[in-house]
Amino acid sequence: MAHPRLLILHGISSIRATGEAEVAAALTDDERRLPQMTLRLDTRTHENSIASGYWGPIDAQVRAFASEVLANLEEHGPAALLYVGIDEVPTLLALSAFLSDEHRLACRDYDRDQEVFHWPDKEGALAFESIGVPAEALDVPGDVVLRIELSYPVQSRDVHAAVPDRLADITIRPKGALPRPGLVRAQTDVEAFRIEVRRVLAEIEKVRPSTRTIHLFLAGPVSACLAAGQELRLRNGRRVQTYRYRAKDSPPQTPAILLTPEATAYVQAPLSDDELSIARSARDIWSQALTDINDHARKLRADGAWPSYLVPALKDARPCPTELASIWELVNERHSIASDDATEFRFDRDSRRWYLPDRMLVAMYQAANGDASTVQRLARAFLWHEYLHEYQNLTENTATGIGSFPNCLERLDYIADAYGTLHQVDFILRQGNASDEQNVLEMFRDAITEAIDAFWTFEGPPPNRFWQTRRLRRYLNWYWRREQIIHAKSVGEAMYLLCEPPVIEIAGPSISTDARRVYVDLLRIRSPEMLELALVDRRNKLQRFPTSTTLSIPALLEAFRLRDRRGIDRFFGALYDHARQRI
Repeated sequence: MAHPRLLILHGISSIRATGEAEVAAALTDDERRLPQMTLRLDTRTHENSIASGYWGPIDAQVRAFASEVLANLEEHGPAALLYVGIDEVPTLLALSAFLSDEHRLACRDYDRDQEVFHWPDKEGALAFESIGVPAEALDVPGDVVLRIELSYPVQSRDVHAAVPDRLADITIRPKGALPRPGLVRAQTDVEAFRIEVRRVLAEIEKVRPSTRTIHLFLAGPVSACLAAGQELRLRNGRRVQTYRYRAKDSPPQTPAILLTPEATAYVQAPLSDDELSIARSARDIWSQALTDINDHARKLRADGAWPSYLVPALKDARPCPTELASIWELVNERHSIASDDATEFRFDRDSRRWYLPDRMLVAMYQAANGDASTVQRLARAFLWHEYLHEYQNLTENTATGIGSFPNCLERLDYIADAYGTLHQVDFILRQGNASDEQNVLEMFRDAITEAIDAFWTFEGPPPNRFWQTRRLRRYLNWYWRREQIIHAKSVGEAMYLLCEPPVIEIAGPSISTDARRVYVDLLRIRSPEMLELALVDRRNKLQRFPTSTTLSIPALLEAFRLRDRRGIDRFFGALYDHARQRI
């Protein structure tokens, strides 16, 4: 198919800082005649995080880049897509998976003998075969391993160490040839490989229809990574765990980017001009929220250390956790809000700047129904919480693999949320608002609602089928605590509830693990009779609630999947009434 223009995706990485001259040399005569545009994906800044196993920043960067590519195609029309460069296998898989197979992504592998990106041969000679494809269908939930061996074999001991339990272990390899670097020599080789990947994925769907996750171990060139990634077709509902191989590491195969259908939703919807304008305005509001926090911290310093500086309506009602930092020890007047877009929400210590993704700012604006004062309150809720993480030693440098400790993370998040809620209410009371008991209770309710609203801005667009268990429990904790505080009879009771992390969880949905995370599948129930909610009440007694007509746990799970906030509110209102009847 002829294209009116060429869109070059110039890849620059720590593996190879491909130069402009190399890109130009990679083009064919026909491509040189086309109008050209170039977009650059430079991943070198994430070298240290990749080496430490923290793939979050690169995942976000690749999603943002894929969104930029699709926006370019939307604005300027169809184009031939050509990737020139070398990068990590997970990065290349993610890029092509996010672009999907609707826009064919071409490339030329690097010829080390000629030192140029090109195909040595016009016609390829490779054929491919697959071994380990199950003959019988098995409809049970589980994981499948897919090995792709083009440049090197994928060792069974490494696969078993990474995925000890699997429903199938399938290998795609050259037919009649051993894997070796430089084996792929022509575009027709790539097309033959693409067809085999497509066939194998269709077989997995047929014989293992309830596969939760495909664990993809790929030892092959850039062309194979890009072709395989596009064939994954994430929108069909598969999750794919990618891996990075380094022989000197222990273990050699380490989990990298987890590719999910939810991630593609962000990529497929570039922000409009109106949304970009909203993001710019929201940054100004965040700057004012940061000023609010700095001003507040400066006032509190004179009233003693945490928690004695809280207004009497709070500190006299009930003691708070004492082993926490005072807010003025955490904030700094030299901190600022970065003016440009970011791939993830983070604080950079060197520049002393908070980096905020445009998409998050737009989501917050929508959660606030476009009200600037509400956005400002939500921004403060974020910042109170995030500043305490510095004291808790939960920073960008220590967060690698933190998902392996869901219980620790859940408790740290709850404490930071409670800390933020208390500062939010303290801030509002100091603005001259009435401090009578009922008014303070309403402030607690509103502050918790704002914190929940802030949580939701981190979630991808619905439907979201797979949730990290600790993330879902964070919502359960705060929806339940808010419902209890709504019915509290005094500020003292509310303070007791706020400062004591709840214990609440749901049993029944299917659980799976990927790398260092544990997930719950909101659509797959292990057994209907197992579907049950349990909590520990204020008397430290266990309360169990099976699903029923008036307390439907399937309806709650569906509300979380579809982001039906009203449905979640209704469930917790009903749960409170059911729990109250047992006292």
